[in-house]
Amino acid sequence: MGGAYITWPVVDSAAWRALTVFLCLMHAIGTGIGVSIGLDRDLESFPWRRMGTVVLFIVLSLGVYWVRETVQFA
Repeated sequence: MGGAYITWPVVDSAAWRALTVFLCLMHAIGTGIGVSIGLDRDLESFPWRRMGTVVLFIVLSLGVYWVRETVQFA
């Protein structure tokens, strides 16, 4: 997220900025889910669904990053 803050004034593309905001939102949601897994003391088994969601957000964010970089240099 820090890199997005630094490069925000340099890149003058509305699509790149929208994808950057979406990417930051995806990382914030994934981090929130990961923290909730770590803080939940009532878990009796491994939370497969929540961990799957975190992995899904990471994979999707890689795709969004690739599209964002394609838009930046187009």
